[in-house]
Amino acid sequence: METTANPFAGLNPKPSDDNFFNALRDYLSVQDLMTVTKKTAREAIIAKFPKAELASLKDFLNQSIDKILSES
Repeated sequence: METTANPFAGLNPKPSDDNFFNALRDYLSVQDLMTVTKKTAREAIIAKFPKAELASLKDFLNQSIDKILSES
């Protein structure tokens, strides 16, 4: 019986806060900041980390967005 290796098998299902923060920074760095919203930024992170439980991280993601934008 032949099986196909799962390319995501080695990924951590619970990324660290730094992983989320860096993903947000990368996402925001290529967006038009006059049109991007916190909701669209959170949705982009959810798409990047589909297996992670992000519902409980909404406040963290919002604070991270504020911090990244204040550094710009």
